[in-house]
Amino acid sequence: MLDEGLISISGLPFDELMEKFERAFDVKIDITLTTLPNIKNVSGKIRVNDGIDKALHILQYTADFSYRKDSERGVVPNTTLRSATPPSS
Repeated sequence: MLDEGLISISGLPFDELMEKFERAFDVKIDITLTTLPNIKNVSGKIRVNDGIDKALHILQYTADFSYRKDSERGVVPNTTLRSATPPSS
């Protein structure tokens, strides 16, 4: 939950955390991953004031994904998450 400008990331599935990021940072996140990263063992809090880029960058230390922002959307960025590892054939 949001507590004094902090987002708790402890014990949440990846998709639920992305929904929480959407609400906290007022962004739209389009997940294009075929398999969601397992982050249920990740714990901690992220400051909302640090912004969505910092939050996603921190999460990348523990989860295998990359992202890009659609700058054509103006002040509301559209973040697309993609797998950082190419799918195996």
